[in-house]
Amino acid sequence: MSWAHNAFLQKRLIQSLQDINIPLLLLQPPRDASLEPIRILGAEAARLGKPLTTKVYPDTGPEDERGHCFGGAKGMHVWAEDAKAFLAANVR
Repeated sequence: MSWAHNAFLQKRLIQSLQDINIPLLLLQPPRDASLEPIRILGAEAARLGKPLTTKVYPDTGPEDERGHCFGGAKGMHVWAEDAKAFLAANVR
């Protein structure tokens, strides 16, 4: 929710990708406060050759699970399988 109004945060997150050498997963609901983080960080990670997996979920399902934080705990089912698959593939 801070992305659009915090240039310092944007800059630091973009810069932080330079030093990251572990697989990362960035998931966002379709109606998050901003989808710019996934677009900008995804493009920068690709440019740097960093292992960043990104996903914006389809704009389907209950209305309250399409916004910021997927509606809280009740929206965990939206992203849980993707997170578990990512961990299974990347954590030994």
